[in-house]
Amino acid sequence: MDGFGNINWWGFSPSIDILKLYDQNIKNNEDTVNILLMNCGDQRIIIDSLKSKKNLGKKIRFFVYEKMLELYARDLLLLSIIFEHSQRSGVGEKAENFLEIYGNLLIRESTANLIRLKSSEFIKFITDLDYLAKSSLNMFNFSLLKYKERDFLEGIFKFWRIKEANKEYFPAEKCWDVRLRNYFANRYDSRSNAYDWDFSMKLLERKNCSIINHRVYSKWRDSGIAFEQRDVNYDTPNKTLASGMIFNDPRSGDKASRRGYFGDIIVGPYLAYGIQHENVDFFKKVNDSYRYTATDIAKSNLESLIGKIVEIGGHESVESKLSEMKIVEVGEEVEMSSDDYFKLEDVEIVFLPLSAVGDFSQKNKFDGFFDAVFVGNSAAANLADKSFSKILKAEALVVVETAKYMIEMKTEQINGFSQKLRQMCHENGFLEIDQNICNVKESKDNLEFLDHLIFLKNK
Repeated sequence: MDGFGNINWWGFSPSIDILKLYDQNIKNNEDTVNILLMNCGDQRIIIDSLKSKKNLGKKIRFFVYEKMLELYARDLLLLSIIFEHSQRSGVGEKAENFLEIYGNLLIRESTANLIRLKSSEFIKFITDLDYLAKSSLNMFNFSLLKYKERDFLEGIFKFWRIKEANKEYFPAEKCWDVRLRNYFANRYDSRSNAYDWDFSMKLLERKNCSIINHRVYSKWRDSGIAFEQRDVNYDTPNKTLASGMIFNDPRSGDKASRRGYFGDIIVGPYLAYGIQHENVDFFKKVNDSYRYTATDIAKSNLESLIGKIVEIGGHESVESKLSEMKIVEVGEEVEMSSDDYFKLEDVEIVFLPLSAVGDFSQKNKFDGFFDAVFVGNSAAANLADKSFSKILKAEALVVVETAKYMIEMKTEQINGFSQKLRQMCHENGFLEIDQNICNVKESKDNLEFLDHLIFLKNK
């Protein structure tokens, strides 16, 4: 298994507001915008795009497609944190909980309690769609999933809900170490040199990645803990980063399933929120060192995004509801219900079955349906399929993630990947949009400097 793993727990490019891009490039009178998200790996496109909903004035429907159901479970969990009522948690607390679950192999016990409480409610959602439809989180739609897929999700939430004393179900630290040993093999004892090389010779070639901080990056590479936001104990396994894989048993030759950590161990969860910010003060240096890190930037970005979503939802601030807040002791488990969330009107998040992309060419249900599509780089091969174009409306937006941050690839491979993306899109009749990026400092190897390629399908 390569360093990227077989499951994308996070995206490999910064977040992008696809609704804003749609509004800038496509004009129509329809009252609903249908957006397909293919292999995003996380929720960043949804979160970033929701802030533009108010200006657009239309109903927004996100159709989420991933290759593994564990990612759907994470989507529901992390997005539900954002939609918690302000009297339950403030913007800062939401951002902290989000980042901790998003990128840390080990979390606080109080955060693990939060996951357990939410899991009980999620089991009701997934087993009783009528219950979900009547809840404040009825923006989530699981109705297109097959029964066995919903059963699998129920199993994931039941696994999350287990409170264990000795980490026997997911020994996260051991799983991470096994992943490192398998990846480095006989280089394991000198792995710190590999961390130095990857940061200094690869990540630093990418714009703004130096803000991640060498020490922070190396610690994540060795421990799986990416975001340390204050002086607390991160000592409880983050079960949302556990997934299963089928292996061949070397002794019997039979196939056997195993739970472990099988995600990224070389890039990190910093790209989505942690390397770009509209406030340039975050990138100022003192004595040739950055004053802030990717953790500071990620939390600030999330606080801003969450605040805008709360405002769009017409929700009251924490300050206006302080008198109604209940004081809860740390570790106390108070049952959560759908009343703990606010509702975002005219937004729907639909989870597609794992067979959805293959079905596009066989069935006509989604022909001429999508206004915009985001394609993660691991799903780029679908652009070569002629059926891809037929699921788009006559005028549609296509955003494709480049391989810019896939640091295990060589420069010529990354650039060749972008050339292939352009070729496939042009063969589908898509027109590339000039992103007008000025004053771009090219690397010494002329590395691809675009995070995404943007195309239009015309009538």
